[in-house]
Amino acid sequence: MARSLMHEFALDPVGIDLVSEEVAAFLDTTSYDRRSALMARLALENILIGMSHHLGSQTVASLRQRSFLGRPFLSLSIPGERFDPSTLYKASVWESSVMSSSNIRLLFAYRGERNLITLVCPRAPLSSLTQIVCAVLFGALVASLGMMLPSHIRETLLTSAVTPFFDTFIGLLAGLAGPMVFVSVAWGICGIGDVAALGKSGKSLVTCFLLTDLGAIPITLPICLFFMPLANTPSGEGGALFDSVIQMLLGLFPSNIVKPFYDGNTLQIIVLSAFMGIGILVLGDAGRHLQQLIKELNLLFSLLMEELCRFIPLLVFAMVIMQVWSGTFANIFTSWLPLVLTTVLVIVYTFLQAFFLSRKLNVPIRRIIDTCTPAAMLALTTASSSAAFGSMLSACEEGFDVDEQLTSFGIPLGIVVCKPSVVIMLMVLMVFCAQTYGIGADAYWYVRLVVASFFFAIAVPPVPGGMLACYTMLFANLGIPVAALALVTALDIILDYVTTSASVTSNILNVLHVKRVLEGGHAPAAN
Repeated sequence: MARSLMHEFALDPVGIDLVSEEVAAFLDTTSYDRRSALMARLALENILIGMSHHLGSQTVASLRQRSFLGRPFLSLSIPGERFDPSTLYKASVWESSVMSSSNIRLLFAYRGERNLITLVCPRAPLSSLTQIVCAVLFGALVASLGMMLPSHIRETLLTSAVTPFFDTFIGLLAGLAGPMVFVSVAWGICGIGDVAALGKSGKSLVTCFLLTDLGAIPITLPICLFFMPLANTPSGEGGALFDSVIQMLLGLFPSNIVKPFYDGNTLQIIVLSAFMGIGILVLGDAGRHLQQLIKELNLLFSLLMEELCRFIPLLVFAMVIMQVWSGTFANIFTSWLPLVLTTVLVIVYTFLQAFFLSRKLNVPIRRIIDTCTPAAMLALTTASSSAAFGSMLSACEEGFDVDEQLTSFGIPLGIVVCKPSVVIMLMVLMVFCAQTYGIGADAYWYVRLVVASFFFAIAVPPVPGGMLACYTMLFANLGIPVAALALVTALDIILDYVTTSASVTSNILNVLHVKRVLEGGHAPAAN
């Protein structure tokens, strides 16, 4: 549906500022992303300033703002002699870069002694969830029409087009996943700054965050065992199980640097990157060049993964076709169970954490909930801990009177390390996938599940596609077919909102807990 707003103003600095603010407010109502809205606002201001210099600041112009099907339009009508604003962008490299980087189209016409200028802004991109839903629906439609084809034609299409595309995508994903996790973990450790930062407060924060992640395991494991009990283990194999667990723990340490990447052993990659990050941190100034290298590599692999993840809807589209033509599409309709189960477990665990802290600090639970709610709701609506960063600082510093030095270090560290909700989600989704594809879960499989979920929750890179890379590596470690990727991808996009909100809340609570520890058990000051 189209919406339209009209406004008249003078081409003086005051008028240009006012109309610029109105345009910004208008773009906010169109669900436009912040960067594109800023680019559109800059482009409009540049045009108005140029027209003011050419036609005079007393000229009265009119602006019409409208949107149609998610695409904003800004139309200017300015009386006076002909002046094409595109000449501004041809003359200025900076202004030209603003237009090109924002993908804004400039239309100009001169009729009735008026300069008619229209800025056609790009349509706001569809959300990840919308793209996945469209891919599933369109894939189901195409696959259903394909069922009318003879079976040998479907088989040919499957083996010559759909399956090769899927295998190629998974190969690229697996190739990027290992190096991406390595540099992400190493850079996360280097980002601490120096060894001095790991003083009493740093050690307390890290310990509190890790214990919170570990605490999610005993809450989730019994539920997983209820839905997928242990496979029967023949008598006399208890010693073999113990040996397998010991070998797995010893196998966390690679024999050389290259082997983990060659074999795709992700747990070894995480351990290796942790040692690398700590070593660079210990070097201090001598390791600053290595820190810069790790930083640039982290940025490189993040950008590569972000670009690769633009094709996730195509992957889901191909997966739906494969599922329908192989007769296993019904598995998708059973995915409501892990969705509900994960959400309930995450909410329960977060509430238990808040309740425990309330009792320990003698702080009303209502105050804790009220203080954490703004940051939690912001994370719930955006699925971004970065978007809630400011609210997290405010909750700690203003709501709980936590020292700024502690929050400036603890909150960023917690965004990386404090992820109990992700541990819960990984365990539930992996059990669901194993059950769906008939994989037996003995005691050793569950040990690997617990260890892998804990490490991967911490190691997952906080970038688009980070969880997708981790799922691929988890499947390889737990023997789950890559065909399950389509199922967990759709679920992950939905659960990302819940887990991010819960992780943000846990982060705030842990920083408050550490404040209490450092103060010797004193409760936060009352407001």
